[in-house]
Parts: sequence; structure tokens; C-alpha cells
Amino acid sequence: MIELPDNVLHYTFFPLLSAQLLIVVLIYFVFEGKRLLRGFSFHIVFLAAYTLYLAGRFLQGYSHDAVFSYLLYSRVAVLLCLAIPCMVIATALQAGHRLKRFQYVTPFVLALLITAFYVFNVDVSHFNLLFSPSWSAWLSFDVSALLAERAVFLYIAVVVFLPCCYLLYSQISNERDTVALLFIAGSLLFALFQVGSAFINNGYWLYYIGSVLTAACWACAVYIDIRQSKGQAELLKEELQLAITRRNDIDMADVDELLVQLQLSSQGNLDLYKLKVRELLNRLTDSTIHAGADANSMLQRNASSMQAVNTSLNAEQLKQFARDEALELGAVLAQLPKSKSQLLVDKARSYIQNAYCEHINIGQMAESLAVSSSYLMRSFKKEQGLTINQYVTALRIEKAKAMLLQHSVTDTAFAVGFNNSNYFSSVFKKYTGLSPGDYQLAKRPD
Repeated sequence: MIELPDNVLHYTFFPLLSAQLLIVVLIYFVFEGKRLLRGFSFHIVFLAAYTLYLAGRFLQGYSHDAVFSYLLYSRVAVLLCLAIPCMVIATALQAGHRLKRFQYVTPFVLALLITAFYVFNVDVSHFNLLFSPSWSAWLSFDVSALLAERAVFLYIAVVVFLPCCYLLYSQISNERDTVALLFIAGSLLFALFQVGSAFINNGYWLYYIGSVLTAACWACAVYIDIRQSKGQAELLKEELQLAITRRNDIDMADVDELLVQLQLSSQGNLDLYKLKVRELLNRLTDSTIHAGADANSMLQRNASSMQAVNTSLNAEQLKQFARDEALELGAVLAQLPKSKSQLLVDKARSYIQNAYCEHINIGQMAESLAVSSSYLMRSFKKEQGLTINQYVTALRIEKAKAMLLQHSVTDTAFAVGFNNSNYFSSVFKKYTGLSPGDYQLAKRPD
């Protein structure tokens, strides 16, 4: 078994391994999390600064004399003045809190004071590069590196641990958002492992583990957020497209509700909302072209729509434009003559409307319509932009919304064709953003 010397583990293996993992998470955030993260710049600065702090440990371990000291001071300044304040602010923003100006400034001011205190104590007691030992004569306390370390740990407890405990309590007491809880857990682990390393002999490895766990929690949170956002957006777009491509009178109240849900899934990020609206309108435009509309005129209309979306000033203006455009595209579709495949799909929709609460066998449905299963599925996907199973799920959820106002979750699940109430709850939340129970509370009159 290979045993590495302590200095290699301390100055090379653990720092570089942790730094590499943080770089991977940093790259992931840059490419995947930009549109989803609140306080995106604070997340990036924290990851970059903490990566420099860890990587600097490697350089510090193989330096001597003055270079060693200056690297130490620089690493502490990066950790305290950049990484920690940005982490706390990013966590609070991701938990949904709106910070006032002084709440942004306070962690940085405290960081500057603690950094100065740390550098002064360590330099006077050890290196004498910036301050001579005579400076300690003017002070009423004994200068030492141990005192400096305790001040740093106190700073982490006050600036990181206590605020994150409050954020955790707030989340548990209210909405319990999984993504926010993971960000809070990552920051709490960072604080606990940083402080915990001071109480264990040679416990330097603890804060390396803490950094990895923090990065893992944050990366997991972004991954879940991306999956939830994409899944919910896709289902919302499918339902809106479903409402428009029925080629009859569109219930704009349903469309409005869907657009509101699309807005809520953007978490107040206007750029993300614009992205989702653009995807939605592109999809609806594609449906009108496939249905027989003139491709050139529809593409010109789509280009104008994209420009209007990009220049929208706020969410309400964007929602109103998307509503009007959806209505117009629905009118275009309604005026187009139906093809043979469209007539087949109309019959298939009618079949599903009558049997959605039962198990729908595509083979039996195709047989009843006198076509092959493959032709039916291909025609349905082409005309609706949805698979038959996606259409059935969207229809069942719409029926469930009405039933939940008068019936229990279990009764509703079985009534609309789900054989398992837990699975129904999972699909319903993915589709609407609310669990069936929360939906009942939100929609039922007081």
C-alpha cells in the first residue's frame, strides 16, 4: 500500500484534488447555470476564489521565507474577502431572499477587518515582514497566530453559519424548496468543516472535504434545477400547443394560466422567461408550418416575434405578447384545411377523450381506426407535436385539476387513469409546479 508523506498530502494531493473538482463545478455553472442561478456572479466568484485559495496551498507548500508569507496572506485575503462573502450572498439570493444594500456590504467590511487582524497577528508573531514585534507593545492583548485563527473561525461562524441556520429554518418553515435547501446545506457544510478543522490535530483535510461537499451540493442543486425547469417548461409548452392545435375555440383562461406557470418556473429571471417564450413560439410556428401554413410568411412572422420578445421590458409585457401571439397562431391553424392525417388524429383525440380514465392501448386504438400502430403514432406526433402518451398525460392532468377541487388526491388519481397516487402526485407536481395537496389549498376558496 502506498503511503504519501504528510507534507505531500497537505500541500499537494488534497489541495490540487479539491481545486480540480471545484474547477469542474465552476465550468458546469458557467455553461449550465447562468440562466437559472440567482446571483450568478456571486456563485462564480466564490468558486473561482476558493479554487485559487486551494491551489495557492500547493504553491505555498513549496515556497520559503518571504514568498511563503505573502502567499499565505494573499490566500487568506482571497478566502475571507472574496470567497466567503460571495458564498453567503449567493446562498441567500438562491434561497429567495431580497438583500438590502447594507446586507451586501457588511460581509465584505467584516472580511477586510478580520483579514487585517489576521495578517497583523501572524506577521508580528512570526514573519515580521510588514510589522515589527514592537507593534505588540501598543496593544492590550498578546499577539499570536492562534488568536488570528480564532478570529477567522469566529468570522466564519458569524457570517456563514448563523445566517445559513436562519435560511435553513426559513426554508423548513415555509416552501421547502429542494434546490434552495441544497445550496444552504452546501454553505453550512463549508462552515462546519472549516471550523471543525481547528479542533482536530492535523485536521487540515477536513476543510478539503468540506469544499468538495459544498461543490457537490451546489452542483446537485443546479442539476435538479435544470431538470425541473426543462421538464416543467416542456410540459407547459406541450399543453399550450395542445390547446391551440385542437382547432376549436381556445380557452384563453387556460392559456393564461399556463403562461403564468411558465413565468413562475423562470423564478423571476426575465432572460430565462424570454428564452422559454422564444422556445414556445418557435414550437408553435413549427406546428403551423407542418399543418400547411405558408412557410415563408410564418418564418417572417416568427422573426418579428423573436425581436418583440427580446425587446420586452418586463414579465407582464412579455406574457401579454405571448398570449396574443398564441391566439393568432391558433387562428391561423383553425383556418387551414385538414389533411387526411389530421382527420385521423381528430378521431384519435376523440377516442382518447372518451377513454382517458382507462388504460389506453395504442394497438387497440389503431385497430379501431383501421390503421397500423406505427402510422397512427407517426401521424399523431406530426400533427400534434406530442406523442400519444404525452397527450394522454396532459389531458389527465387537466381533468385532475378540476376534480381536485371536489375530491381527494387518491380518488382523483384513480378517476383520471393513474394506478398509483404517488406517481400521480409526482407527475402533477412536475406539470404544475405544485403537489396535488398544495394545488387544492391554492385553488379552493377560503
